[in-house]
This record gives sequence, C-alpha cells and structure tokens, in this order.
Amino acid sequence: DGGVARLRVYGSMKIKNKIQNKIQNLTSVVNGAVPIACNNEHFGRAENILAPGIGKNMGDGWETRRSRGKNFDWIIIKCSSPGKIKKIQLDTHHFKGNYPDKCSVQAAYIPNKISEKNIVNKSKRWAYLLNKIKLYAHKKHNFSNKIMKNKKIREIFKRKNKNPIVCLTAYSKTIAEILDKYCDIVLVGDSLGMVLYGMESTREVTLDMIINHAKSVKKGISKSILVIDMPYQTYRNKKEAYKNAKKIIKSTKCDALKLEGGEKIINIIKYLINKNIPVMGHIGLLPQSERGKFKFKGRSLFERKRIIEDARLLSKAGVFAIVIECVEESLAEIISKSIPVPTIGI
Repeated sequence: DGGVARLRVYGSMKIKNKIQNKIQNLTSVVNGAVPIACNNEHFGRAENILAPGIGKNMGDGWETRRSRGKNFDWIIIKCSSPGKIKKIQLDTHHFKGNYPDKCSVQAAYIPNKISEKNIVNKSKRWAYLLNKIKLYAHKKHNFSNKIMKNKKIREIFKRKNKNPIVCLTAYSKTIAEILDKYCDIVLVGDSLGMVLYGMESTREVTLDMIINHAKSVKKGISKSILVIDMPYQTYRNKKEAYKNAKKIIKSTKCDALKLEGGEKIINIIKYLINKNIPVMGHIGLLPQSERGKFKFKGRSLFERKRIIEDARLLSKAGVFAIVIECVEESLAEIISKSIPVPTIGI
C-alpha cells in the first residue's frame, strides 16, 4: 500500500533462445515493457513506474489510494523480453508519507498468449524473485543478493497444485544416491538421532551431528534440493539462528533449511529469509517440542485454528514449502488449498 516512483528490473535479454550478456532494463517502457493489469490507479497511472529518468513528483509515479486494511496493491508487468534477472531497483522517490512498507516480486515465463484474466488469476502462484522486503520513504532500493537465485527452489513453486512433490529423508551418501533418482527434495532430518543412534527424541541431535550427515548426503545427490533440519536449540533467537544457519550452509552446501514452528518463531524465519536463506516451514506435530509419546494433532478446534494460522504466517513470511506432520487429513487439505505455498505431508 503506497506509491512507487520507478521500478527497474535489470537482466540479460533472451533473443532467439540465446542470452545476450549485455544488462538492460527489462521493465523499461522505452524497451517495450507494458503493464498488463493493476488493482489501483487512484492518483497516478501504473505505467508511470516504467518511465525513464527520476520521477518529478508523486504524480509522476504510481500513487495508489490509501489503505489501512490488510490488502496490498499489485501490478503485473510484461517485460520487454524474456531474460535472466540480475538486479531489481524499486524507487520511492518523493513518496514520504504515502510509501509502501514492504514489497515482494514474483515472476513467470509465459511463452504462449493467454488472456489477461488468466494471467491475473495464476500470478499468485508465480515463483518469488523477492520475498517480502522492507521499504523506506524517498529512497532508491537496489536488490541483487536477495533475489531468489536457486532455480531448483523456484521450480518447486511451480509444482503447486500440479505434479506431486516427492520428498524423502536420507542420512548417508549411499541412500541419497538411490533417492536422488526419484525425489524432488532430499531432507537430512534430525530424526537421525532416533533412527540411527537410538536416542529417545530429536532434541539430543547436535549441530555437528546434522552437518556431518548432511555432508555425506550432499555427495550422493545431483538433481534434488537438499534441505537440512536445524537441530533443537540452534535457533532460539535471530542472531543464533543466522549464525548456525550460515555454518550449516557453508559446511554442507545445502539449498535450504527447515525450522519447526509457526507463530512462535515467525520473526526468526522472516529474519533468515530477509538474509536470503531459503526456509522450509514445519507445522502440526513438532518433534522438537514434544515430550514423551508423539500425539496426533488437529483434533480440537483450537489446535486446528492454530495450525491453520501457523501455515498462513509461514506462507506470508516467504517460506518456499511447508511440511505438515501428523495432522487430520481434512485439516491438511484445508491448509493446502488456502495458501499459495506447496505443502508436503508426513
């Protein structure tokens, strides 16, 4: 909600199946970019944000009607050409009182001509280039390191409501080599503590233990996404989570991390995602939080509402997928249909 002066998406253009290395503005009206649809042009034309130069005033940008609700303003732009995105620039020049607090950018390659209505309807399921990013008044924002560059993870978004996503657990190179042929995602789970070491719960698994097994698994996969569980008490606050997340990623070269929980850790998950760390969510039965025998979740109305809210918050935070563990089937179906993020049932 708020005004935007200019939007620029820089990348190398694809012409006749060949990528030109020269970086150009793919959302420039001069190069042929056009807005397809938007939700609001109360004070300013949406096409203004594609214009060259710096906005002269708020009226020279895309200024929308003020909103105090949960809704957001959106615009769909047809780029001048298909291309590889390298940098995104979003300018809120002159917008000091009426500037957007956050933004996200989604994208899709659409080779065939489809109707405007179909494009709008399907756009919610496009892959994220930028998860929700904080914006500031009267400032030129440049994003390059925050663009979702992992092609495998972007592809997972496209699978929502299409082909099933296959995700299985591995603890060693040998098993990973077998699973890689059939899986989209290979998970190194903290369940290894109970399965391999005879531990009473996953709470005893250490950071070094998960890293050692993940290193072995990484050697056995070539096409699958490698996701690693963050062990118990390794993400109690933002700084601890970021420090340990970096250590896992650096040591294992994994693609993403999985954290258990929803509302209670949502700020930690947002922090990691804003630091360009891909996160998979995990709701329902949370083994790291359980004491004693694991219990089925979602029987009571209170539990159902809490789990649904956890899913909504995780989706809004920008996780690329959510594991739903040990919940009633109808509840899992409600969650899967209500959020744009792919879900994986266990």
